[in-house]
Amino acid sequence: MPSISSLRRKIKGVKSTKQITKAMTMIAGARLYKAQRNILNARPFAVKLNELLAGLTEKLSTQNKINKNWKNDSVHFLLERNNTNRIGLLVVAGDKGLCGAFNNNVLRKASEIITQNKDKEFKLYVVGRKAQEYFKRLGLKVENEYINIFSKLGFVHAELIGNDLMKVYKNDKLSKIVLVYNEFKSAIQQNLIEEQLLPIENQEKTNKKYKTNYIYEPDKIILLSSLLPRFVKARIYRVLLESYAAELSARMTAMDNASKNAGEMIDNLTLYMNKIRQTNITRDLADIVGTIEALK
Repeated sequence: MPSISSLRRKIKGVKSTKQITKAMTMIAGARLYKAQRNILNARPFAVKLNELLAGLTEKLSTQNKINKNWKNDSVHFLLERNNTNRIGLLVVAGDKGLCGAFNNNVLRKASEIITQNKDKEFKLYVVGRKAQEYFKRLGLKVENEYINIFSKLGFVHAELIGNDLMKVYKNDKLSKIVLVYNEFKSAIQQNLIEEQLLPIENQEKTNKKYKTNYIYEPDKIILLSSLLPRFVKARIYRVLLESYAAELSARMTAMDNASKNAGEMIDNLTLYMNKIRQTNITRDLADIVGTIEALK
């Protein structure tokens, strides 16, 4: 049976832990509000860019200019599917833990993709320290890693990652580049997403609802060659924003649950301590009564 002093120390330790987890819940909640606002602010640009690309793709498809006039164009590779066994994989995880299954879900999914395609050669790009450490333990080569970018996340990080991925897609003739990340759905829900980044799919098919009739200047092909890299970077930026918001929501939920569990543990330990104290008092009283009876 533990002593009352040891139980008091344990209760004190659990109370300290509860204070920390409660503070982390509040911090994650405040940051989540800002992250949600950033997602909403970035959405109009992405929607309008999709609309422009859909219109341009439709016009150029009608005129049959894409394949005929783009053979020597520097951006043609973003639409071209290379017939190789090389795949690029961008895995977006977090830099820290204490966020439930957030990191494990992404890393497990990435491992499944690699395991299910053993005949393919993968080029790994990772965002987040947890992904870096995970693939290092597995002994897999990581081409590039982007660590500690979420503390000051900006479009500049999406540009850096986008430029690296577009470069390797062109130079190494990758068949495709796949993204694996957590999409923010709500404060209590995140969706695990696997989607293709490159080659860019036909926007005419994926954005049929955008049918605005624009006048394009300068030439449509020149404009499209300028918009495609922006589209890739904007998409990566959205993925980073979604993943960061999902991480914060997962951490907020995990720390809130930890605080509740700590509260229950404190109640149980306090009850147990009181029972031991009551038992000790009863035993001491019995000893006193017994001693008095013996002295009579």
